[in-house]
Amino acid sequence: MGALFHPPAVGSGFPEPRWVPPTAPPRRPRCLLGALTAALALSLVLCVSWWVAERAQPEATSGWGNTSLGPPCASLDGTFRELRRILCPPREAEGCRLCPVGWMLGRTKCYWVSERMNSWPGSREDCGDRGAAMAMPWDKDELDSLNETLRKPTRHFWIGLSVPAPGMGWTWVNGSRPGWSR
Repeated sequence: MGALFHPPAVGSGFPEPRWVPPTAPPRRPRCLLGALTAALALSLVLCVSWWVAERAQPEATSGWGNTSLGPPCASLDGTFRELRRILCPPREAEGCRLCPVGWMLGRTKCYWVSERMNSWPGSREDCGDRGAAMAMPWDKDELDSLNETLRKPTRHFWIGLSVPAPGMGWTWVNGSRPGWSR
């Protein structure tokens, strides 16, 4: 059974009970907690968005073909082999070529063609930034194939052949000299 409470009688020497409104919890800590929770949620959303954007970045813009990456290349090679197994018909597995998104396949090589005009040195730098080198067609057939791949015979493009210094003669971007077969 619960205890009964009787207020003291008037004139008994005890103060008369007064009604005291209940005190509200302070608002400031509650607002601060809400703001911190919102900031934490926003930070989490931003971090997840950044992570998703990094993982979804096209290979062509993240150093495709860059051999200076070291050990991660081994896992990329395994991934590439698995993609080839899935995407290439079984009879063509060895002859099936895969190119990064936005690149074009021409015979056995992948080509990236810029939409903007650029000088030869600028084009060479652009290729280097993509982990690639300027086109070095081995023979007229390959050059004709490149023209066909572009499907715009009036479109001009640079190849990786230049005269680096006066008197030096024609040189490919890899440092080799053109042979008769080219």
